[in-house]
Amino acid sequence: MDIDVEFRKVCGLSIENFVAIGFCLFAQLWSDPVFYPLVGWHTSVPGLRDVLTKENVTAFLRAVAADRPRFRNEDAALRPAGAAESRYDFNPLVKYPVIDLGNGKCMAPMRNLVVWRLYTAPFYELADVFMEEGAKNPFRAFFGHVFQSYVGLLLRDAVPSQDIFPELGDNAAGPADWVVRVGSHAIVIECRTGDFSLSAKSTGGLALIDADLRKIAVNTIKKLPTKIAALQQNAQAYGLTGIDTWHALVVLKEPLLPVARIRALIDAELNRPVAYHLLSTGDFEQLMALHDAVGIHQVLSDKAAAGEMEKDFRTFFHERRKVYEFRRNPLLERTSNEFFAKFGVLTDRASSTTSGAGRMASP
Repeated sequence: MDIDVEFRKVCGLSIENFVAIGFCLFAQLWSDPVFYPLVGWHTSVPGLRDVLTKENVTAFLRAVAADRPRFRNEDAALRPAGAAESRYDFNPLVKYPVIDLGNGKCMAPMRNLVVWRLYTAPFYELADVFMEEGAKNPFRAFFGHVFQSYVGLLLRDAVPSQDIFPELGDNAAGPADWVVRVGSHAIVIECRTGDFSLSAKSTGGLALIDADLRKIAVNTIKKLPTKIAALQQNAQAYGLTGIDTWHALVVLKEPLLPVARIRALIDAELNRPVAYHLLSTGDFEQLMALHDAVGIHQVLSDKAAAGEMEKDFRTFFHERRKVYEFRRNPLLERTSNEFFAKFGVLTDRASSTTSGAGRMASP
């Protein structure tokens, strides 16, 4: 499956142009939440002239903007039937962060939601299109492999390739997605892209949350001891001799919060205690960024200490901001700079003009 081709079919422009236009809008919103697309949108940046076309901007707005009737209809359609707590309903601003006020005038009341839409649109637009009867979804199944490959990219950018083993293990529980060796430590990694259903998020019903958790994480965590035992039994064949410490990681596309509550629900479902770390994509990206300065094996050992396991990684990292030498993930830093360089635009980080969050210059 070619994700970009499928996204063009659904939204009418490439993912690259969708993201570029979104960041142009985000830059403009720093000065004014109200804007007039197709009227004042022009640029002196040569690389953006072929992006900010009428066709591309119109297609972009179809994906991120709603007038009042569309906003009301979307709100009604996404509200779970029988939900008693409307304050937890899905907010249509997450899907449509731009409000079409009419007469060519638009506004974005919360500019950060524009960036969130850039992040979520390619996945959720295609997930909706490929939804089939029951739980079948060819796109979600395909994206699972994409996500696993992305975790591999992050690993290979931080750890020597000879110490990284994909799809390792042969037992009834199946192979581990990734196994990484760091000295006498072995890190077993499982990748999962499932997330809570809209009903579970909106109602907070424990039965719905428990059912989702089984699919997202519990069944995966239950298999970890069996997979690790199989790796230990075949350590010679797998190049894992001399390992004295094993770490088990489950990397999720989205964070499951609050972590302490989620871990309690997961642990109640397990047949026996399992030592595992639960990380979001962002957590894993930051973990990989710490390898050169601290070592991922050391970070995981620190996180496994008494009183630390029940914390989410974001809190754990924040509490160690004066202990660890934090930096942006190098792979993401390079990718971001290369993306904006295509359009002749430098982020503040790339131009070294600020130590704060990078922001694209307004077109």
